[in-house]
Amino acid sequence: MPDLDFASSTPRARTTNDAILTRAGSSSPFTHDLLLPDSLFPNGFGVPSLASDPGSPADGLVWYNSTTGQLRMRLNGLTRILDAGPNPHQAPGTGHYVPMTMGGSSGALTTLIGAADRMDIYPFISRGDMTIDRLSVNCTNSNAGSTVKIVLYAADTNGKPAALIVETATLDTASTGVKEATVSQTLRKGVTYWVGIRHSAAPTLSLFGQSATPELTTDGITTNPRKVLRKSLTYATAAPDPWVYDVGDVSSATTILACAIWMRSA
Repeated sequence: MPDLDFASSTPRARTTNDAILTRAGSSSPFTHDLLLPDSLFPNGFGVPSLASDPGSPADGLVWYNSTTGQLRMRLNGLTRILDAGPNPHQAPGTGHYVPMTMGGSSGALTTLIGAADRMDIYPFISRGDMTIDRLSVNCTNSNAGSTVKIVLYAADTNGKPAALIVETATLDTASTGVKEATVSQTLRKGVTYWVGIRHSAAPTLSLFGQSATPELTTDGITTNPRKVLRKSLTYATAAPDPWVYDVGDVSSATTILACAIWMRSA
């Protein structure tokens, strides 16, 4: 069947072998045919094969980078690699707890002593789509009358904390043990989130090891890892929404690590 011309020579469409082939115009980064079989794609479908990533692809576009051997997609202004991820992922069962780390905590957890009006957050990437119903911390040394709150932030296109997703109700740390807040949230694979803790006083909480969370960027060379963003905020005041990033929030003390926070799979 001959080509069906819509405007001059591009874009164009034709049928051949029970498939539809389309071609983008000259202004598009895609100049290859896109194979779109009909009948609910019984034979699969093809994406353009490019030697390098397009310069300014629109959100939602997918392509195969033949140089790197990777399938890539533009999502929310970022080019992402579509694969199984760099770390093994075990899908949790209902009621199972997952530490909000990057895959390991390097041995037994240590502890963190809180401070009134202090707020720490750190980045986390879910290695799979997950719906959670609890956010939890572990209090190892209580403080009379103290409470904490857990916060969860979305990230902007540069991976910095942005909109507030969740600020939990207060959790009583006047006694030791696991403290849990009820939430209802779906986390998406490969998406950066920021999670953290707010203190009303000075209870002692479990703390992740140094290698458990990513190192943050700083405004100068440092030989010690920087693990959290820290703000001082009156505890009774709602968590900032959005979080306004400042490199000065990057904690400079070498002993400041990320509070151990777990999420429970719904």
